[in-house]
Amino acid sequence: YADTAATPWVTLRDVKVTPSGDYLIVGNYNYHCQGGRNRAFIIKMDSGGGIIWYKFIDASIYTNIINSIELEPNDSGFYFNSRKNTSIYLVKCDKYGAIQWDVPFNGYLSFTNYTEIKVLDNEIIVGSNFVIPPLDNSSTPRLLISQINKASQTVNWSKKFYSIAVYSTWLRQETIDIEIKKNGDIIIGTVGKKYTGTNFSSDIRANLLMLNSNGDSLWSHYYTYRNDSAEVEDMQFNDMVICDDGGILFGGSYYNWKESIFLRAWLVKTDSLGNAPGMFTVGIEEKNILVIKKQKPLLYPNPATDNFKLRFEQSPTEDYELSIYSVSGKLVKKQQLTAFDNEYRVDIWELKSGVYFVRLESDGAVVYSGKFVKQ
Repeated sequence: YADTAATPWVTLRDVKVTPSGDYLIVGNYNYHCQGGRNRAFIIKMDSGGGIIWYKFIDASIYTNIINSIELEPNDSGFYFNSRKNTSIYLVKCDKYGAIQWDVPFNGYLSFTNYTEIKVLDNEIIVGSNFVIPPLDNSSTPRLLISQINKASQTVNWSKKFYSIAVYSTWLRQETIDIEIKKNGDIIIGTVGKKYTGTNFSSDIRANLLMLNSNGDSLWSHYYTYRNDSAEVEDMQFNDMVICDDGGILFGGSYYNWKESIFLRAWLVKTDSLGNAPGMFTVGIEEKNILVIKKQKPLLYPNPATDNFKLRFEQSPTEDYELSIYSVSGKLVKKQQLTAFDNEYRVDIWELKSGVYFVRLESDGAVVYSGKFVKQ
């Protein structure tokens, strides 16, 4: 369909291995090399590479590119996302590729470049970008996460995140990745444009977003190896895994146009709260205006015995609420830090020995999170 001209456009987007050892392959193409990349194909192959069946998605019904495919372990079927009419749908197929049902979950945009699916026991988490109307050249695609009930085939909840602009060049492997922690929390990894205070710039940053099982935001960070450097144009996010200690390992590529060799790779390991070198907090204030704050106080000594101190580079201009949690998530101490100095003492003599997590909040927004060991 696409290789009949000198400049065909065919992209492989995802591959999954079925329980029987076969392969499901999904991708996109430009139909007879005409128009945009708005046609999709699905191929099922055996373990030796032989084609069992292949299907071209009916463009009169589903008219958008497919980025990912996920298996349904209960019946050997699978899911994909695509556009139908003016919404993005989650589509369920049987093991032969026949469509069984679909559910609309994103009606905010006319197209989507980035989608992801995570299949759980009873629900499915889907992510995609969306555009705030009016749909024009000034619109910036943001992030939408939804949970869909398998049994009822309805949307349980859908949350929009204005602070993450999921938008960049189509073929640079940008993605939305979704992983689920053992406690049910949802980790979203993606790329996002840098916010300058009045609008989004062309700089691309890697983002991690932690949600609880109801889709409420617990924290959101962006990462860059050089603090707000205008020299770094693109920090690409490509994949992530949850580590045994609850932290996240993710990586990708970055572009520095001022270097003679500008395409490089980077790898980041965070703790369970997303803390890592080059991490900055992303938050939302009034009227959905994005603010990016560097709040990285020094916590010392660590390990600590009777107390520890938080030292800021500059004296804070706002009051903070400090909360300390045990590894089980129980709140064990809360303290107000009044804006007056750049160093604060926190007594912890009454706490038992172990690992604890620290969170600083201002006006309900998390501005810092870290951890310490009580000896």
